[in-house]
Amino acid sequence: MDMEKRREKAMQVYTALCRLTEPDYEMSDDAKRSFTEYWVPLITEGVLRDLIKTTDRDTAIKMTEDVIRGTVIDEMGIVDYKTIFTSIDIRLDFDKAFSSVKDGCDLSEPLGFGFTPEDIKNLALLHKAGKHRKKIEDLLEDCNFHQECGAFAAGDYDDYIN
Repeated sequence: MDMEKRREKAMQVYTALCRLTEPDYEMSDDAKRSFTEYWVPLITEGVLRDLIKTTDRDTAIKMTEDVIRGTVIDEMGIVDYKTIFTSIDIRLDFDKAFSSVKDGCDLSEPLGFGFTPEDIKNLALLHKAGKHRKKIEDLLEDCNFHQECGAFAAGDYDDYIN
C-alpha cells in the first residue's frame, strides 16, 4: 500500500474513533492537510478517557478495538493500550500519581510530555491546594510548560482554573 493510501485509511480510522464520542465529527481541511497516522494513539487515549467516564474499561477498549481491528493502524501496531491506560490513570488522578513517584519528572514520559487543558486545570487545582507543588512545577518544566509553571509558582491560577 502506498503512503498516501495508508494515510487516507488512517484518517478514516481517526474519524471513526472520534465519532465514538462525537457522532457528528468531521475532520477539518487543515487537520486533513497536517494529519499523520501517529495522531491515532493520541485520539484513542482521548476517546478512551471520555468513554470510561460513562462505561467500564473493558467496554471502552472493545469499542476502540472494534474500530481499529484489521485496519492499517492495527497492522502498524501503534496503539498500545498499556501505555494509553498508564497515561489515563495518571490524568484521572494526578494526586495519586504524584504520591507514587519521587520526582514530578517521572511522569513526563508516560504523559507523552503533554497536557490537555483539563490536565492543566487539575494541576492548577492541586498546586493551589498546596499538594505536590515541587513535583507539579518540575513536571511542567520538564514538559516545556514554562509559562504555566511560572504562573503556578506565582500563585496565578485564574487563567487555568476558570
